[in-house]
Amino acid sequence: MSLEGTLRLEYAPELRWGRWQLQPGMRLRYGVQYLELGEELPSLVIPSDNELRLEGRLRWRRGWILDPYVTVGCSTALGRSWRLQGLRRVETARWGDPLVWWQSLGAGYGGGGTVGSTLRGGSAAGAGTGVRAADG
Repeated sequence: MSLEGTLRLEYAPELRWGRWQLQPGMRLRYGVQYLELGEELPSLVIPSDNELRLEGRLRWRRGWILDPYVTVGCSTALGRSWRLQGLRRVETARWGDPLVWWQSLGAGYGGGGTVGSTLRGGSAAGAGTGVRAADG
């Protein structure tokens, strides 16, 4: 038997100062999965979703066909995560490991409405200590 549940929270207010628009955002996802492996093996509760994501977008609303913007953000695991390898748990992530960040420049079309499209370019990078299971 297997059961899974997920908690997902998102927050992204929109702040305006004249022609400038700032949209900070936060997304939190955490889920767990309960696995019943049978009569002779212990049941397990393992993380299925495990992410904290922070992002900010600054847009210059010029009234042009395409309004320029810049976006920066990062994401990391909320806590420890692992996967099953046979009957062993192998750690795959923990707080701050991996830490992924990105930035992008672009232009958005839509004139402030909810419908629009985006043309962007950017880069992403990551850092981590290479979490791995202890021998034993």
